[in-house]
Amino acid sequence: MNYTVGYVIEEQARAGADYGEGDPYRSERIGSIVDPARYPRTAAMVTEVASADPDAEFEYGLRVILAGIVATGSKG
Repeated sequence: MNYTVGYVIEEQARAGADYGEGDPYRSERIGSIVDPARYPRTAAMVTEVASADPDAEFEYGLRVILAGIVATGSKG
């Protein structure tokens, strides 16, 4: 339940309705969050994460959680 609620909150933030011009998720702002000269790997990661498919990310995360539940479940 917490995963789903948290993901919905993140998606609402990405929609940017409450940010106006200060939306930190705007594609032109995402690249400027981290200095690529100083932190090249982090800058690349931030750009990659921002461009990820939200539906695919949600499904992957849900599969990981369900696999963990199955792996730790009782065998009785």
